[in-house]
Amino acid sequence: MAEKIVEAGVFSMVITGGEPLVRKHLTKHLIKYFKDCNMHVSLNTNLLLLDQEALEYMMGCYLDGMLISCPSLNAETYRFMTGGGNLTRFLQNTKLVIANKQHFAINMVVNRHNFHDIRETAKGCADLGVERFGATPMGLNLQNPDLDNLLTRDQVVSLIEELMWIQENLGMKVDIFEAMAKCVFPAWVKAKNPFFMKRKCQAGKTIVSVSNNGDVRPCSHNPRAHGNILRESLEAIWEKMGEWRDHQMVPERCRSCKQITNCYGGCRITAKAYTNDCKGEDPWMDNPISNSEKSTNNSRDISLEPSMVVSFSKIFRWRKEKDDCYLMSSTPGNQNPTMINEHMFSFVEQLRGITPISLGELSRTTGCDFGNIDFQRVIKLLITRNFLTLSETNQQS
Repeated sequence: MAEKIVEAGVFSMVITGGEPLVRKHLTKHLIKYFKDCNMHVSLNTNLLLLDQEALEYMMGCYLDGMLISCPSLNAETYRFMTGGGNLTRFLQNTKLVIANKQHFAINMVVNRHNFHDIRETAKGCADLGVERFGATPMGLNLQNPDLDNLLTRDQVVSLIEELMWIQENLGMKVDIFEAMAKCVFPAWVKAKNPFFMKRKCQAGKTIVSVSNNGDVRPCSHNPRAHGNILRESLEAIWEKMGEWRDHQMVPERCRSCKQITNCYGGCRITAKAYTNDCKGEDPWMDNPISNSEKSTNNSRDISLEPSMVVSFSKIFRWRKEKDDCYLMSSTPGNQNPTMINEHMFSFVEQLRGITPISLGELSRTTGCDFGNIDFQRVIKLLITRNFLTLSETNQQS
């Protein structure tokens, strides 16, 4: 299955479970294999089975990060929500990860059992040296929905406000590791535009989930398989997930919302478990947003000079798509996927081979006039999208 995933040109892999460290040897082998294939690899774990040897091995393979589950730092709540987990061991292994400088974040999946522990859990994590903390409202399992412990909308709003308090008072980077309907966020939180506001449902759009038997689903919450990677290609299975990419699953009331393409109505599986309809409304949604939110313009006003030096990113992943298009990425977590045509890809490949180089020399090498508007536009695009970095002076001269 891993070989077929690599053959499909996938950029990123999350190894998850269950608990992957139950099969420690297999997990280690997969991390090494995917990293050797130039993929971004992260691990979802509760840490209880971690040891020094396994951690050193995974870090030696350059594991990109861990998402560590912690429902509470209250021993009784922790034991109850993990089915008998050992909080002391969790704390010891968290300290081990911190001491070894492995990149990670804590994720606290929140329901009514641990709702009141959010702030104290964050404080305890901060005292340990944790820098990234997430509190994620529990979604609903379609086959066994736990409606009794689902947070109310008011509790979700309170959770969001707690995260903002944690960020401002504890100095931690905060997150919600699932897509939330944009209309649930208070106006003052929207104005601050925290990172988790950018998350939207990517099921069948940019992600799929591959089960341990090869079944491929739009996401890990969705029990419906669209095919099996051992019997057909990932590309063929992907084509059968079109309904997840053409807004068929968006609730009718959301279609007039100005944030529809930044939201897609929240988690469609939680909505189905709650309403018995995949097009049903998210249990926490409010009214559609009538005015378009002001978007943050991330593009920089870049002024280019011939003496400036450009260098190409050390990370580069790409694959060929249909119609002679290419998808490429250059950041550790693949946050900048960029679709380009074949001519542009040839230029990018040429750039990789000759940088670092001054822009004046680059224009001469490629036969372009430095002042040409298209030359400047392409260079600015590659800088803005983090494929090129710019130095103010010509370090080669």
